[in-house]
Amino acid sequence: MGIDALTSCETWIDIMNAKGGLNVGGQMYKIQIVAYDSQNSQTATVSACNRLIYQDNIKFIMHDPQLVETYIPICEANKVVLVGGTPSQATVAGGLKYSFNPNGANFGFPIALSWYVKNNPDKITNYVFAAPDDQNGHFSIDMFMEPILLSLGVKPQKVYYPAGTTDLSAVATKIMSLNPTTVDCSGGGDLQDSQAVKAVYQAGYRGQFFTGGGTTADTLKQFIPAESAVGLMCSGRATEFEPALTQEGKDFKASYIAKHGKWESIGVSGELMVLFAAIEQAGSLDPDKVMDVVYNGMKWESNVDGPGLMVGRPDLPNYDGKTRDSLGTHIIKVFGEDFSLSLKARILPDEGLSLYQMVHPDYLPR
Repeated sequence: MGIDALTSCETWIDIMNAKGGLNVGGQMYKIQIVAYDSQNSQTATVSACNRLIYQDNIKFIMHDPQLVETYIPICEANKVVLVGGTPSQATVAGGLKYSFNPNGANFGFPIALSWYVKNNPDKITNYVFAAPDDQNGHFSIDMFMEPILLSLGVKPQKVYYPAGTTDLSAVATKIMSLNPTTVDCSGGGDLQDSQAVKAVYQAGYRGQFFTGGGTTADTLKQFIPAESAVGLMCSGRATEFEPALTQEGKDFKASYIAKHGKWESIGVSGELMVLFAAIEQAGSLDPDKVMDVVYNGMKWESNVDGPGLMVGRPDLPNYDGKTRDSLGTHIIKVFGEDFSLSLKARILPDEGLSLYQMVHPDYLPR
């Protein structure tokens, strides 16, 4: 995990410990983090995992999203629960006994794009992607988002621009010539995506900007003028709003401010709270009992964005009916004047499931 995720976990633990700790079968336990720097190195990551297991006797690990595949076998062999959010499918593959992904990332884009298509039929007649002409840009559009839209009956147009370029005026002119009803600037990271939005706006576009991913006001402020962001619609988190949309979000922000003096737009990790919920529902710290709860369709009512549930992945090889992935509450926001925010939709798990099934009609959560 990164520094933001570690800070997020520390904040959740402060909240839990202030309430007495974790309730495990009627006994309260204070919570403590043991953290090591992976140095973004496979060798250092495996060494840290070994130290956590063999020296610190840790039974629950929040993993590094980039290098997690290197130590899944170590955790499996030692019955250590591995939890976190990663784009890798390795953590939810069939056959695993101690790994799960409770951040819902694998379902986010299909849900967001399905919601947009369903609720904005007048804006999908000419959906245009703008992305950098590099590996990330083509993967994001060609391999991921375009297939989602095609499955929904929407054939998008794609405009690729030279990666790293700072002058996108010619690209914006080309996009304008396509008469877009929606422009989706994706696949380039915060800087390039924001610059693409700015260029298209400056070329005269006043239609809908949308992306299935998310960005924050603090990020946009670094790259584009406020007027360029007005109307931009994308995914969000409950803590981005003031006040936060959920009680958990309000508690998180209050605890963070009490410790750090002011609120900063950090990535709020909810995975740890799902792990806590699994331990409390199991009434045990035994990894096998905890995973029995997780793998049998566990549900939780409280997290930073709202309720969620564990779901299966029958699309992956060796599926065995266990629920290793998750579907949470999805938030759609829209930017207003001076980067203000308003809530466009708060999609609870049942609705999210039906939206996901618009893309994958045969999908069942178990």
